[in-house]
Amino acid sequence: MTRTTAPKTTSKYRVPKPAYAARLLVIFSIVFLVLAVPSLIAYREYQARLLEESRQHVAQDLASYKDVLELQLSERLGQLNGLTAFLLISHTPSELTNEFDSFARGLVSRDPGIRAVEIAPNAIITYVYPREGNEAAIGADLLHDKRVAVQNDIKRGIATKKTIVGGPYELLQGGSGFVAREPLFNPDGSFYATTQIVFNVSQLIKETGLDNKSTSLNVALRTKSGDVLYQKADVFGADPVVYKVYVPGGYWEVAAVPKGGWAASVANRQISMLAGGTIIVLLLSIIVTGVLDRQRYLTQAVAYRTMELEHAASFPRQNPSPIVEFDQTGALIFNNSAATQKLQQAGQDGKYDLFKPADYRTLMTSMASNRTRAALYREVKVGESFFAESIVPSDEPGGMRVYTIEITDKKQYENDLVKRQEELIDSYKKLDRSLTMYTVLGEISENTLRIHDRKRLSQAVCRILVENADYSWAAILMKDKDKLKTYTWLGKPADFKQSLDKYLEHLTPDNPMLGDLMEKAKNVICIDMRDSKVTPAWREMNARAGFAISGAFPLVINGAAVGALIAFSGDPGL
Repeated sequence: MTRTTAPKTTSKYRVPKPAYAARLLVIFSIVFLVLAVPSLIAYREYQARLLEESRQHVAQDLASYKDVLELQLSERLGQLNGLTAFLLISHTPSELTNEFDSFARGLVSRDPGIRAVEIAPNAIITYVYPREGNEAAIGADLLHDKRVAVQNDIKRGIATKKTIVGGPYELLQGGSGFVAREPLFNPDGSFYATTQIVFNVSQLIKETGLDNKSTSLNVALRTKSGDVLYQKADVFGADPVVYKVYVPGGYWEVAAVPKGGWAASVANRQISMLAGGTIIVLLLSIIVTGVLDRQRYLTQAVAYRTMELEHAASFPRQNPSPIVEFDQTGALIFNNSAATQKLQQAGQDGKYDLFKPADYRTLMTSMASNRTRAALYREVKVGESFFAESIVPSDEPGGMRVYTIEITDKKQYENDLVKRQEELIDSYKKLDRSLTMYTVLGEISENTLRIHDRKRLSQAVCRILVENADYSWAAILMKDKDKLKTYTWLGKPADFKQSLDKYLEHLTPDNPMLGDLMEKAKNVICIDMRDSKVTPAWREMNARAGFAISGAFPLVINGAAVGALIAFSGDPGL
């Protein structure tokens, strides 16, 4: 009997021997390490770049807080200058006593952040408004104050003869605040008084928006000496972006860090980068290992590559941003669903040519001649939405692909920045006008101390306004029964007095401007003579003289307006 045996079967794919599998694992590990080292270096560089970008964004946002803070501090220093001008104008202690409360009440009513308005002859607080709640400060000798910081600020102001902003202090009347002080001196240079305004820190924080809870930043504010005025979390200990805000006698520091810290601000992008880089390194390691073992893994590599290409081909279709492609005649040959949806939302259903650049023919010719695949950038508007386009040649001869991303929010943000810049410029112009007036008031005050004759004093005031403050025409008007009449004047054109007298002669008591000026003792300022609110006669009269801006300021004696100081200029910025 003959024994038969079954034929042996063979397989195209054999299971690798253990030793061979171990060799592949060693090759894979070496390839992975070779690729992982430069990838890790690139990741470190990317991490540093993300942190730098985050700091730049924080710096841009913090700059707006800095600008607003500087503006608020400048306005408060302007109020201190006004208090100083008031003190210089007052002649006697009795006049100062009678008029101080009225003047200080006006300052407090305009700024809810003022805690107290004070005048301290010989550094002893004598005049305080409001008295209620500030009684403890009356009579305090600042040069011998128990608070060392107060003594130092007073002495530094006297030594330097400059305004000093100090604090925050624990106030004698309770609570805390910062104080703006200006020392005053006799003609012989000896110190005789200081004017000061006490401000609440909380109101300044509120007006600058540092306590805004909706912001993505933790912000803080502290003085030069390190006293923290406001802080969200531990900002100064977290490597913040810091700007200096200079104040008389020193500076403050405003700082910010992202909520959660710097690492949290870039964590998501780092994780994405790390995950993506790890996947890429793994894939490349597998591919390289497969190439090194080509005979064994050729079929699997081809299958994997095919799957990868199919996956890549799905990107344009599934991309959330519009993608379109045109042939050499400009006809549409591809669009994804995102392009269709965006057009439907804009009420432009099917109008894919809206994504086609207006200079399509020129671009197509340029691309064909240069044979470049560098992307060109364009911006288009579809309905109320804006899109940024990257335009590249397509595989279709003479055709091009248009990749878009919506930038409507970016456009709105740019417009908001422009508007904010215009508002800040306007605010600085108003501040410049205020500083000009404070300078003029200071010069007028010096003449007031020297000249006691009313006629000569009036002439000196007009001369200061015309010669020193660059106003074109100035006059002092005095009340005569129900009318205002020109008392003295100076400026060009000389014949403007005739027009003014004629205007005043026909000015009735019920005129709103006359009522504000003489009855309510309010300033009447017109920053644009073309303003429709200005009476036609006043507007036309000033237009003939070439004036663009005017101001009228009541002259008050014993609480009643007895006349007015008026000034005109052809410079709208004065």
